[in-house]
Amino acid sequence: MTRTTPELAHPSPFLIYFLSGHGTFPSYLQRFKFLDSSHCTCGMLGDADHYIYSCPLTKEFHLIKPADEQKKEWFNNLLTNIQVVTKMEGAFRTSRGICDTLTQERDYN
Repeated sequence: MTRTTPELAHPSPFLIYFLSGHGTFPSYLQRFKFLDSSHCTCGMLGDADHYIYSCPLTKEFHLIKPADEQKKEWFNNLLTNIQVVTKMEGAFRTSRGICDTLTQERDYN
């Protein structure tokens, strides 16, 4: 029988959004024609990495991007670090608000 940790059995949906890139991000929603552009309201490409590392609208939730040699350890730490997941939640809730605004603007025009 394979053993799993509780974190792996029930990962945070925000962690899944980050790792998969599938979430309420302009870059993802534009693929399915829910939005006309893949860009954030700040003008940059609106993907998961943008909201976690560089968007000025989610600055309070930013994480420090790991160096290449530290990525494996950094990603392993994501499963157990509640502070990181909480920051992701804040950034992605902001992203959802941005997408809602962009959708309303598109529907209004």
